[in-house]
Amino acid sequence: MLSKSSNKVSIAVMGLTGSGKSTFINLISGSDLPASGGLNSCTRDVGFGSPFQVDGREINLIDTPGFDDTNKNDAEILKVITDFLKEQFEAGITLHGVIYLYRISDIRMGGVSRRSFTALRNLCGDDNLKNVVIVTNMWGLVKQEDGEARETELKTNPTFFKVALERGAQIYRHDNTIASAEKIIRSVTKNHPRELSVQHEMVTLERALSDTTVGLQVKGELENYITSLRSEVEKLRKEHAEDEAAMNDLKAEVEEARSSIAQVKKQMIVLLGVERAWRSMPPEERVAMSVRLCVEGDKGRTAFWSLLGGRETIDFICGQLQKEFSKRPVPWEIKEKLLLPSPDEGSERLPAQKASELPPQFKDWIDKNGTVVETVDKVVKKHFPTRRRRSRWPRWNVV
Repeated sequence: MLSKSSNKVSIAVMGLTGSGKSTFINLISGSDLPASGGLNSCTRDVGFGSPFQVDGREINLIDTPGFDDTNKNDAEILKVITDFLKEQFEAGITLHGVIYLYRISDIRMGGVSRRSFTALRNLCGDDNLKNVVIVTNMWGLVKQEDGEARETELKTNPTFFKVALERGAQIYRHDNTIASAEKIIRSVTKNHPRELSVQHEMVTLERALSDTTVGLQVKGELENYITSLRSEVEKLRKEHAEDEAAMNDLKAEVEEARSSIAQVKKQMIVLLGVERAWRSMPPEERVAMSVRLCVEGDKGRTAFWSLLGGRETIDFICGQLQKEFSKRPVPWEIKEKLLLPSPDEGSERLPAQKASELPPQFKDWIDKNGTVVETVDKVVKKHFPTRRRRSRWPRWNVV
């Protein structure tokens, strides 16, 4: 836990996977945090560098996982970061600033980089950008003139860093020396600790992650991605509707799209939280998902079920649901319409994602078995994560 002492400075280090966060922290603090020198990321959760002194003040650098991680999706990374920031703020600890590392060796600022920096802005809030320091590094990997041209574009293009700089953010070059690292740290130590926007939203306003500014940003990006996947599949179907060979080739693309949609839906559940995700589904969707779990086994273990627990937990839930469905069996001709097609079945359809896409016979069955929704809810809700109550006492210290 970081100290609340006014002589201690807490700084979060953020950036994409492979941007040099751990390397920067190790250089100036003498720590031994693992750095990602290859394709796999190393910072899976929040880590801490060893405390060190600059101008008589103790500096604590916080190593955060980067977006574009090889082990976790963007929603999971966002949750790790926001959970940490929330816990720190509840403990009365605020950051003096954020250092955002960016590789000047990148030829262009791609979509992942833009989304990452937008997430940073939304985490901090525009009023707090004066406490953000953008650090370009890896200058040794580019010609000086190329690096300077990229730096100018980053500073002047409103799609990149221009707006943040206009609102008080600073930008520095890091040449991988302790001297330049100390200069960057000194630019942060003069700041007053500030409450970040996401901390205010999640702690003071008690909003769920999905309702915060940064949560809404990521949720919107995921929804747009699902829409684009569905549109692309529909376009391909229309283009090759009368070409049997092409339709056979299309199966693989549909299966890939289905897999991508499942992954995106998992990220949506992470943002919403398991309980809220369950409540947000129409009742018939909840029952349909439960039927699939019982009938399809591993294939029916969608993202939602995997977030409820491990195999033992899911097997137990499945057993409880099967007992309930044995009392009011779902006719096989209805089950068939609910199950996901296998790639070798020759079906190009995507699984039903909305209540409106469920077969009418299934809805009729639910209407005839009026208590099935309540029964399914009762079984599943027992396994929702227990909420931790937050103390309502003020966060100031009593001497």
